[in-house]
Amino acid sequence: MQAGYTPANLDTHNVLAAPNLTWVVVHKDHPAVALLHHNAEMLGNDIRLQQSMDAEWYKISKDVLTAACQTLRGALGAYPCAPELGAYPCAPALDP
Repeated sequence: MQAGYTPANLDTHNVLAAPNLTWVVVHKDHPAVALLHHNAEMLGNDIRLQQSMDAEWYKISKDVLTAACQTLRGALGAYPCAPELGAYPCAPALDP
């Protein structure tokens, strides 16, 4: 998993948001993008097949980002002492 992501900053690190919009722009390396890609079959849509901005950013709804971040926090909640997501034993399963 990419360095710099923690359970506390998943909603903000590499996330560009505007107050009056229902969507955000998320960097391709964000753990939520990896989660959405990993679950493409279940979701019926692969985020990595969508058009990206500058080949690095994906537009997703705020609700989808919130749900993905909650899922990541829940899955990693058994390891509260690890400072970054890359330190969690299950993090490689979320890598693309």
